[in-house]
Amino acid sequence: MDPEMIAALTRLFGASEHIARVGETPIHALVAVFARVGAVVALLPGFGERTLPARVKLAAAVMFTMAIWPAVVPLAEEAVAAGRPGLADGAPIPLFRALMAEAAVGLMLGIAVRLTVMALQLAGLLVEGIAPCVGRARERVPRRRGLTGRRRPRAQRGRTQRSEEKSDCGR
Repeated sequence: MDPEMIAALTRLFGASEHIARVGETPIHALVAVFARVGAVVALLPGFGERTLPARVKLAAAVMFTMAIWPAVVPLAEEAVAAGRPGLADGAPIPLFRALMAEAAVGLMLGIAVRLTVMALQLAGLLVEGIAPCVGRARERVPRRRGLTGRRRPRAQRGRTQRSEEKSDCGR
């Protein structure tokens, strides 16, 4: 950064000189983390619903970003020291490409979590719908009576109090 710009920012923020000394790498890391976390939060069950206001979603994304960002800054600085391309360059095209990659990864993670939750909900609905039928199926099986092994008369087979109730289990 230009020394004149640092001096202007220092005067602007007064006692907050450390804000003006933040380099480009931590800021690029912050933007990359926000791109990924924002995409995940947009699709997470609970956070991605329409009933939740956009300000709440944005606040959640910012809080998650601030929690993760300190762990990412050393990795970004290592990438700059190693000369790896991407966010470290600061050029517009690689920066845009890296941000789009981060957002795509965030979307994939969000979709994976949403599909997992949807599969669990569907499994619960299936179990809820099938469970009453399992108990009734046992009552429909003709049972043998006594030691002789003879079946009940045809008129009495499969008739119990519960089987005569109307059910939606395959009838």
